[in-house]
Amino acid sequence: VPSSSALSSIVGPATEALHQVLVSGTPLRAVGALYAVASLTVVPLTYYQTAYSFSVGYGLSVAAMSLALLTSFKFSLSAPSILAVISLVYGLRLGGYIFARERTVESKRKQFEEMNKRPILKRTPLALGVSLLYAFMISPALFALRGTLDAGSVLKKVQLCFTGVS
Repeated sequence: VPSSSALSSIVGPATEALHQVLVSGTPLRAVGALYAVASLTVVPLTYYQTAYSFSVGYGLSVAAMSLALLTSFKFSLSAPSILAVISLVYGLRLGGYIFARERTVESKRKQFEEMNKRPILKRTPLALGVSLLYAFMISPALFALRGTLDAGSVLKKVQLCFTGVS
């Protein structure tokens, strides 16, 4: 079992690299970083229960990517920061709700168990595919946080409007 200091020496630099890519990496690398976060969330959950790739995995990956964004960018009361907070709350609420529903509703438990017939390693392509989709789904928050729109521009106003809608 690795010691906590050995684990810290691995996790610390990885976290710093993630933050750096999200804030100032190329757009492709930044979406790739979100994909890595989503994959690290969805793949283990899919190995545990195939249906979690679409349900609990979706909610928790949105929450994990939102948390990565919130810890990478300076928080302010701007529309992009609020969008990231809303996404975090949404992901946690959805993941928790679906997990509780699967545990308490017999028909959902059976439905989830029926999907669990594939061997564990054959679930990997599914998990990686949906992780990429989830990374693209949260990427508007990433690009909004990067602040590439001019203050007062029409697009900035549209961004504010759609943050309110979300």
